[in-house]
Parts: sequence; structure tokens; C-alpha cells
Amino acid sequence: MSHPHGVTGSPDSAGGSTGKGSKGTGSTGLGVRSWMQEGMGILSKGGVSISGAVGSEWCEAHRLLPEAGLLAGDLYEGEIKDGQPHGIGTVVYRNGFMFEGMFQNGIESGYGVIVDEHDQILYEGTVSDGLLNGKGKFTLPNGDIYSGGWKDGLFHGRGLYVVRSGGKYDGSWRDGVRDGAGDMQYPDGSEFSGLWRDGKRHGKGTFRHPNGFSYFGLWADDAMEGNGRAVYPDASAYEG
Repeated sequence: MSHPHGVTGSPDSAGGSTGKGSKGTGSTGLGVRSWMQEGMGILSKGGVSISGAVGSEWCEAHRLLPEAGLLAGDLYEGEIKDGQPHGIGTVVYRNGFMFEGMFQNGIESGYGVIVDEHDQILYEGTVSDGLLNGKGKFTLPNGDIYSGGWKDGLFHGRGLYVVRSGGKYDGSWRDGVRDGAGDMQYPDGSEFSGLWRDGKRHGKGTFRHPNGFSYFGLWADDAMEGNGRAVYPDASAYEG
């Protein structure tokens, strides 16, 4: 996957434009959009200028990948409606990342793919209002992979997180942390199956370690606390 028309350069401006300009002519068609310090212009594929600038909501560029920094769009190619990206299109961001997918009223919304400056796929799935929303697969910079639900750019709902160095979590997420029922496999081979709250084991759960230790019972803030039964490697047990 390559940047549209081989475009790799970006405008001189370092930040988002604050100029709003007048709205476009309402023409619809394929075009290329260029970001400039004083505002934005849109040129059709045939070279016919479409006057004006896209709306302020497009200038803000939103948070497709919050940890990647500002992702204000530098170049856009795709379908245009009422002077804004609308339909299928591609945007290249200042950090070299690229989004290919659906746009609605100047904002990334619908199914899309995000690739980095090396053309490696980072995300494949749905977005809405410029954020990862719905379902999708995300490859983190460290090689970990998350597949599942999203809400406003955070893991949310049912999802599988696989750690590159070993281990995985399959279960419920809320606002980016493990919350609800889920199963965790740790790199050392130990396992936990049970309830989570705010990223910690909390409520009923079962823990097993490869050395033979196991615990069945209550947890609080990631610690074994409350009624439960522990079985030790020597087969002795404690219940209370």
C-alpha cells in the first residue's frame, strides 16, 4: 500500500489550521485536498479548483490514534460532497500515517484501514466521528495485537488482547481496561478466569499456577481476599 500519487511531502505548517474560509461550491467528485497554514483548498482530479475550505471539524482532525500525536490531515484524495471529504477516500497525515476508508461530512466514519509510514497495517475495522468505534483489529507498536470492540478510541466490549512476548486476555473491557468476566493467560503459564474491575481481578475467580498452586474464591483489587480455597504444590489445602 502506498501513499496516493506517491505523495510523501507535507506543507510547511506544523500545527492545525485555524482558518475556516468559506464553504465549498457543493460540487461532488474525486479530488485532492492540500493543507496550508492559512486554510485549506480542494482541487479536483482534473485540476479544476473548488473554492473555499472544509469545515472546522475537519481541521481538528480528531483522534484516530491518540498515542501517535496530532494527526491533522495533510493530503486527501477521494470523494467530495459540499466541499468536504464524503464517501470513499484516503488521507495522509503529517506523521506519515495514512487512513483509507469511509468519510462522512469531512470526518473519518465507517470501515477503514490505518497504515504507518512503513506501510504496515496498524488498524483494520470501523471508525466513527474520527475515532476507533465498533469492531476492529489493532497492532500496537510493541507488537501486541488487540481484536474486538472499541468505543471512542478505547478497548470496549468483548475483545482479545494477545501479548507478543506471551500471554493473552480474552474477555470484557470497559473504557480501555479489563472489566467484567474474562480469562487471562500469563507469560509464565499461570491462568486466571473470573471477574475484573478497573483492570484488576475483583470478585469471584480461579487462579492456577504451573507449580501446582491453585486458588478458588474471592478477589479484591487484584489480591486473594475473602472466602476461598487454596491448594498448594504439596497437595495441602486451606479454606476460609
